[in-house]
Parts: sequence; C-alpha cells; structure tokens
Amino acid sequence: MGSVDLDEAATVVMADDAKSCKGDFASGKKQSEPADAVTVRRLFTSCRTGDQSVEIHYTLLKTESGHLIQIAHMSLGDATGDAATADSAFLQGAALQNFK
Repeated sequence: MGSVDLDEAATVVMADDAKSCKGDFASGKKQSEPADAVTVRRLFTSCRTGDQSVEIHYTLLKTESGHLIQIAHMSLGDATGDAATADSAFLQGAALQNFK
C-alpha cells in the first residue's frame, strides 16, 4: 500500500464512472486541505442522461499505515450542493486524527 498514489487512484475512480455513463460526463479534482497523518484527495463525477442525473463526490484518504479509504456522497437529480460539501466537516474534525 505504500506505493499507492492517490492521484492515480482518483484517475481510476473517474475513469470507472466515465465508463458507466451513457450520456454527458464531467469530472474533476477538488481542493484538499492538508491534514496531519492522512493524505487526502477529493474529486467529483457527474453523469446526465436525458432528464436523469447523478453527481458523486469522493474523498480518498491514505493513512500513515498505508490504508486507502474511499468515502462517496451521491446526489440523484439536480445537486443541491449538500453532496459537494458533505465531507467538509469530517475532514476538519477530530475524526481524521483516528486514522493512522
């Protein structure tokens, strides 16, 4: 796990979601604040097919011990912004300090 690159993992997540999308697809990386003991990457994917859409916001965490953790927040239909910032409180809280 020491060799896992979070940027590469983020690219794989976005590519997998792109393959599943049968309509218009968008993806990108989001700004990640530095955190002690954990490396963080944030990204999103979005797919719109006709009048249906899905938006997924991912948080990828790599701990000092080499664990890779993926958290996903999904919004079906028009995104309200809640999914986009759902991980913010978690990333700023004491929870991150428990991942070692």
